[in-house]
Amino acid sequence: MAGAAEGLTVIANHQTTGRGRGGRQWIDASGASLLFSTLLRPNIDIHDFEKFPVLLGVGIAEAIEATTGVETSLKWPNDVLVGGRKLAGTLVSTRIAGGAVTSAVFGVGVNLIRSAPASLPETAIALEEVAGRIVSQKQLLESILHHTSHIYSQLLGGDGKAILS
Repeated sequence: MAGAAEGLTVIANHQTTGRGRGGRQWIDASGASLLFSTLLRPNIDIHDFEKFPVLLGVGIAEAIEATTGVETSLKWPNDVLVGGRKLAGTLVSTRIAGGAVTSAVFGVGVNLIRSAPASLPETAIALEEVAGRIVSQKQLLESILHHTSHIYSQLLGGDGKAILS
């Protein structure tokens, strides 16, 4: 990661040690989720960057709505819900030097399909269930990266409060 360029995105078909906030485990069946991590190099004050996890959720919710028409809501700080059930989650890990965030990796997991009856807990939902169709991983990834890139640019430009409102 030390020499990697900002924007590097790594996509996984399956993860065995996925984690969420508070050390919770992210459960997925192979090919049933959109799973990726993206490297950022914001080099901004930590207090300005602390809005980013919530803003990231906004970008993911907007992307899901734009791609599928499914209405979502956010559960602070890092869950995207549909009907009160978890559809997607995010986790942001940062490196800080001199009071500035020098790098951050944001990981995203979106439940795309319920591949088996027990593949998701009852508190979770798959996009296929609410969209009425299987959504392309590639299409959703492009939409999420587009929406979050726009939000990230606004944050770097000092416009984070406008997005939160």
